[in-house]
Amino acid sequence: MNLITFIAGFVTLALLIPLAYGIMHILTVEVEDETTAMILKFGRLAQTLKRPGLYFYPQKMLPWVKVIDISQQRDFYNYRNIHINDNNGTSLVVDLWIEYQVVDPNKALFEVEDWQQALRNLVLHAATSVLCTKDLQQILTSRNEISELLFKDVANETARWGIDVKNVLLKNVAMVPEVSRQMLATVAAKLERAKATIDEEGRLRIEQLHAKTERQVAALMAEAKGQYPICVGRAYKKLKTEPRVFRIYEQLFELSQVNPNRMVYFDGFERSSIRSLDAAMVATPLIGEGV
Repeated sequence: MNLITFIAGFVTLALLIPLAYGIMHILTVEVEDETTAMILKFGRLAQTLKRPGLYFYPQKMLPWVKVIDISQQRDFYNYRNIHINDNNGTSLVVDLWIEYQVVDPNKALFEVEDWQQALRNLVLHAATSVLCTKDLQQILTSRNEISELLFKDVANETARWGIDVKNVLLKNVAMVPEVSRQMLATVAAKLERAKATIDEEGRLRIEQLHAKTERQVAALMAEAKGQYPICVGRAYKKLKTEPRVFRIYEQLFELSQVNPNRMVYFDGFERSSIRSLDAAMVATPLIGEGV
């Protein structure tokens, strides 16, 4: 019996805790840190609770009473895949990062119907109006300046809504895949044309250098050929100062002019010996035959 009573009491307590929590949630208003609870009656602001804590507010259960919690902490939105066109008509995809803080919950609630959606629309409009005046190179190289322009456009408008925009950053600029492929094909064609131009210029320079080298070599050869007789004349002049050496040189020169494959030349016979003509009449054995 005691066990059954204990189980029944435990089950009753387990059921009463959620019920008590539900009743407390209906009759109280909880305000967290850096959060403002705005109590509306018939759509009009009746009370604002800013201090963190738990407030007993039985009127919350009435159907015409509504409690809206607005966070005043710093937060951010990252708007991805925003499609725009630059001033050349190139389709781009960009990401925008925005840091903001709600400084006036009353304005954020009543000055604009849905400030989150309004902020998104404002950012898209600012991105389109600013980036459409720039080309792709300016967007890629001037992100800080573009982010500053976007910040001014967005911050001036959101200030009327009680929202303080802290920073706007332009991130992840990319091209649509179809445009990327077209630009890569264009770049490849330009590179191929530049390569062909460089190859042709290189070939022409090589030919010019080759012709210049041949001209210089021809000039040096002509100069060398012109110097050869002069040098030979000086050598002859010096040899004539030595008659014996000059005579031997002449003999060697005469022998160097003989072609052994075409004729037989006899030289050195004395007058009392056989004549050269008679010696030529004597049959000589052919090369390779025995004597």
